[in-house]
Amino acid sequence: LGDHLGIRREEEDTIIEFSSGILSVSRLSLMAEQCIAIVNYELDRANL
Repeated sequence: LGDHLGIRREEEDTIIEFSSGILSVSRLSLMAEQCIAIVNYELDRANL
C-alpha cells in the first residue's frame, strides 16, 4: 500500500526482500482503504 505518490523503487525493493509473496486485489489503481475493505470482505466470505 502506498500513498498518492506511490512507493519509491528503493522502498519497493526492501518490501519485496522481506515479503513472503505479493498479493493483488485489482488490476486497477485503488486507494488503500478500498484494498483493506476488499480484503476484509473476502476474509469474511471465507470465514477467516
